[in-house]
Amino acid sequence: LSLIPDMHEFRVCFTGMANACCGNVPITPYSNAGSVDMGIDVVNNAGSSRAVILSNHGVMTIGPTLKDAMYAAVYLDGGITHHSGHTGYSDEGAVDQESQKI
Repeated sequence: LSLIPDMHEFRVCFTGMANACCGNVPITPYSNAGSVDMGIDVVNNAGSSRAVILSNHGVMTIGPTLKDAMYAAVYLDGGITHHSGHTGYSDEGAVDQESQKI
């Protein structure tokens, strides 16, 4: 998702995701894997969301219990899969023109 210019959050696309992630999911700026900056970016961007998308890395989920954090991860994965299937984005981030034809 970080390959989409000027995208700062992933908008919820179904109720289950909204409930599990507590709303839209912020996307952090790029930072080196395992760096202190990455941790700071998660804390600074999470807000009230239970999930954060780490640009060019993956996701970090947060919750009062491990079960809540896992639900956020599962529903976020479903939302991203749904989004990528409907927008034509492939794993490489390029638009698949064939899937856009009606």
